[in-house]
Amino acid sequence: AAATATTAASASTSVAVDVTVAATAKAAVSTGAAAFFKKVISLSLAKEMWSTYSGSLLLYPLATKSATGSLLYGLSDGITQGAIEDRASEDIDNGRIKRFAIWGIIDAFMTTQWYKILDGWTNALFPEPGPAAVAELAESARLAATQLAPDVLDAQLAAVSAAEGGGIDWLKVAFEVTADQVVYCPVWFLAFFTFGGIYERRPFADTLEYMKKEMVPGVTTSWLVWVPVMTVSFGFVSPELRVPFYLGMSFGYAILISTMFGEVPGVENAPEKGHDDTGAALKVAEQDAIGTFALGAVTLEATGGSSTELPDRHSTGADEKPKPKV
Repeated sequence: AAATATTAASASTSVAVDVTVAATAKAAVSTGAAAFFKKVISLSLAKEMWSTYSGSLLLYPLATKSATGSLLYGLSDGITQGAIEDRASEDIDNGRIKRFAIWGIIDAFMTTQWYKILDGWTNALFPEPGPAAVAELAESARLAATQLAPDVLDAQLAAVSAAEGGGIDWLKVAFEVTADQVVYCPVWFLAFFTFGGIYERRPFADTLEYMKKEMVPGVTTSWLVWVPVMTVSFGFVSPELRVPFYLGMSFGYAILISTMFGEVPGVENAPEKGHDDTGAALKVAEQDAIGTFALGAVTLEATGGSSTELPDRHSTGADEKPKPKV
């Protein structure tokens, strides 16, 4: 009887262990499956979002790039004020965030036009071989396979690969990076400082003095960041994605720009709370007008417009004064 009881207890213990192991295994499988499906769903969502963004780039390239630039620049300045400058939420300068968001639109437009100019220069100096030239190189490589030494054959095959787009022309990349940093970079900072002066309603003499002081540090700091970034861009990124890639990289760089040039010495960016200042109100109204015009100019593309002219109020027959906003 004692032996039977011992056997029964052992069997019961074994069954309990088996049940525990099975439950643990089932839980592990369920957890793994949940993590796997979560990952699949996340990847599918990311893929769908990227497909939507790519389609928007094809249909409305300028408007999409401008919206991207505005979002990233505005977000970067908000992060700078909150995380780096350690401002409380009530001390965040919304006018400064707006200024950077509007500059994101201008930056996207400027960079898009610059890349068109740079592509023209590059194609003139480094013309792409036509189909006949590629076929001739391929035939030369085929003949070299039976007649030439291995090192000469490798050179022929490399030429064919480069002609077919399978290689990177580093001389071409070096030209593009040099032109971008020597020509466009100073122009970019001139536009950036000029826009800041107009937006803040500073006298042009003050803006010019600020440019003289900050231009060299700004450009040289930019080279440290953008020479390697642009090497990657011109070497590995397809032309239609270079502006979004640039804007994505600008997110981190804009935090640096915001830290260096967000606050201009001697300029008050916002009136004190509770202070009824007519000049400050007019300043805000002008800033809103700048932002509205910038947004309207780029969104005309999405609505099929071809001109950046604003509609004439009198063309609708409304000669009376417009009603003030409430």
